[in-house]
Amino acid sequence: MIGNKPKHQVDTWNKRIEVGVTEIEYRPHPAGAKKKYLTSTPAYLLNGHSPVVELQGKAGTVDITCCKVWKTKPHEL
Repeated sequence: MIGNKPKHQVDTWNKRIEVGVTEIEYRPHPAGAKKKYLTSTPAYLLNGHSPVVELQGKAGTVDITCCKVWKTKPHEL
């Protein structure tokens, strides 16, 4: 995905992903079903080493390396 250092992954994610606007495809493992969510938080380091984000409609955090940017919704004027 984005670099190999967790802090770099978080920084890169937060530059690209707008909270509540960018649609994210989450698949916890390769054989898992794809589901789409909106982010509810910026990415952050959990316990100082795991790059995670919270998704609307999903309890808990998910590893950002299991997420893929699907599309960005257009801003409403």
